[in-house]
Amino acid sequence: MKKNGENTDTLVKNIENLVPNGSTNIYDTAIQGLNILAQEDFGIYNVSIIIMTDGQSNVGTFESFAQRYDNIGLDIPVYSILFGEAYERELRDIASKTNGKAGRVLAISVLSILAKEMAVFCARIPKKAPKTVF
Repeated sequence: MKKNGENTDTLVKNIENLVPNGSTNIYDTAIQGLNILAQEDFGIYNVSIIIMTDGQSNVGTFESFAQRYDNIGLDIPVYSILFGEAYERELRDIASKTNGKAGRVLAISVLSILAKEMAVFCARIPKKAPKTVF
């Protein structure tokens, strides 16, 4: 199924069905997002990746992410939302590499508000349509 930002009910159900397994794979997940977005029409969409995590990456490396980002050669910013015990340095490195941002949420209850604000922000960027991979 192609992800187009319109089938959010399926996305929410998939997220609700996830079962944590003790691994945090920030880098390879971000690479997967780059690969998906590199296929999009940058003339139509504003593309970005949003990472939400409460952990420290114990799978993948920043170097592999940085190499893939450089190889793609596209401007795809990565925005990271940290909460809980998230390791800030990893996400700040990604933000610096991609001209994105990283910030910590101190109260979990703020996440839904933040997600809505980010959607509004992405929609205001002047192009035809936002395209974001969560």
